[in-house]
Amino acid sequence: MGNHVKIIEADISGDLATLVYKNADQINALTKDVSTLLERTKQIDTQIQKNAEQIQKNADQIGALTKDVSTLVERTKQIPILTEQVGKLNLAWGKAQGLVATVGIAVLILMEVIRTLS
Repeated sequence: MGNHVKIIEADISGDLATLVYKNADQINALTKDVSTLLERTKQIDTQIQKNAEQIQKNADQIGALTKDVSTLVERTKQIPILTEQVGKLNLAWGKAQGLVATVGIAVLILMEVIRTLS
């Protein structure tokens, strides 16, 4: 019985060796394909890492832009207040010009009165 097992093992080993020999070209081709796939996987992994770094940079820039937009929104809210203040300043300036004109006329009248009295 022990010899029978060895014969079967030898037959299986021989058959396996024959199969490997007959399929050596295919095995080599598959080995090259696997090697190519591993290299491509490394390239993809490297690209994924670069993309992740770029995404982080973009996220940082988006954060900064969001802050800038928020500041602009706050400043935009101040526009009506500033517009109202400018309107008040314009009104005050108009009144000041009117006052200067009135004083100027009063001075002219006073000068005329002084000349008449002299």
